[in-house]
Amino acid sequence: MHKAVKQEKGHGYLRKTKLGLLSGIILTTALGSLFLNGIVSADEQPNSSTPPNAAQTPPSETVVQSEYETSTTHTVKETELKAKVEEVKALGVKVTETPTENVGVANSSSEVTHLRATAEEKVDAQIRDLESAKAEQEQVKADRVKIDEFKNTFINANYIKVKARLVSQVNSRDIDEDVSKEASVSPITSSNGELHYLKANELDLTDSQGLYNAVSKPTTEEVTETFIKVPDRIGITDKYETNRVNIGYPARIVELTPNTVYSYTITPRSDSVLSSIYGIGSIETTAKFEYTLPEETKLYATFSSKPVETHVIIKNLTRRAENHTDFIGYTRTYTYKDKQGNIIPIKDLYAKFLDVQGFKGKGVITSSDIPKSKLSEFELRSAGADYTYRQETSLLGENTISKKEYIASKVVPNKRNQFTPRIVYASNLQRVELTDTEKAINGVSRTFHTVTYTEVQKQRFSDSEVCKRTRC
Repeated sequence: MHKAVKQEKGHGYLRKTKLGLLSGIILTTALGSLFLNGIVSADEQPNSSTPPNAAQTPPSETVVQSEYETSTTHTVKETELKAKVEEVKALGVKVTETPTENVGVANSSSEVTHLRATAEEKVDAQIRDLESAKAEQEQVKADRVKIDEFKNTFINANYIKVKARLVSQVNSRDIDEDVSKEASVSPITSSNGELHYLKANELDLTDSQGLYNAVSKPTTEEVTETFIKVPDRIGITDKYETNRVNIGYPARIVELTPNTVYSYTITPRSDSVLSSIYGIGSIETTAKFEYTLPEETKLYATFSSKPVETHVIIKNLTRRAENHTDFIGYTRTYTYKDKQGNIIPIKDLYAKFLDVQGFKGKGVITSSDIPKSKLSEFELRSAGADYTYRQETSLLGENTISKKEYIASKVVPNKRNQFTPRIVYASNLQRVELTDTEKAINGVSRTFHTVTYTEVQKQRFSDSEVCKRTRC
């Protein structure tokens, strides 16, 4: 189908057209008469802002080029095109109309046939393109179901502990992908201003006498670095076992006092996953230990470049004291900053971990997907009788995570010295395969435009008609 609407422009004079002079029989006297009757001198013309015989254009698409030539603009298959537009819009496809395209001007019937076919093919191509959007929209729906399932599993489900999961993810990437990339560590400070380091060059826990040999050393105020070797059973992952456990690592072993806060900052290497992928420039962390033990019993903590390696050593635990606690409360705080030293909002960092691991960092998960309630709620895991599995996570201020765990401090026969490692490892999330990530995020979109062609009609007149029109 096509339609034609008309625009007209009139010109009150004869002109030479593509057909040549309109008539060869117009006499000089007739022309003279025409000029005498039809034209006034320049001196006699009225002063008007509107030129004589100005073209008037009524609202139509047929144009009179002269008295003997008109043109008509035809819009092809508009009804079919717009019907398809409405059909795909109803399915959720975003459709935008762009300016009309005119494929050309036809001066003969053969040219009309060619241009009409060209215009119809362009419209048909648009209809096919709009039709293809229907299948894409169905695939988008399927992809969005996968995205919603991922959000429900790792964000919205009641069992999801956003803050605890974030800490576990950061610490786990640190001993997995970044296990061989040693971060730098600032000096340790304490809330009471006192620090005593175990003066031991080595803590070899693979040797049955290694722990005894280390804790038998005195303490010193001088910063002392101790090389630690731990048993293979603490390996957690093959990477950690191969690159850390079997080799050993440097740490500082600090003698603890109850309720004292120990603070330091970890700066990941620029080529680490934590820095280059997740944007973590530094981790400000603190550790506090709450307990009541016999006076002769000493507690130590190991501090390395990796937070998960903060292990507790108990020395000379042979009897119970008054108000003796069977568990040591161990509270750790984490504040994450970017490379410019700005605090990274927890919701931003958690969304980043989900998006990178689940969707290759394509922006499927954003901080707006993380509910405020998930950030502010108190998180409790394993609220049973055995406190060694208990974990309490809360928010300090707006973006500092506080995580409290418990370490057994019971008297064990024939085991006066105890090393209590606690490593929690979280694997990478399973990747979600989407057909088209961009369309899943932004939806399917199409454009369309009407297509026209212009037909020129020329009229021929007999000599008598020309003479009549020119007042022979």
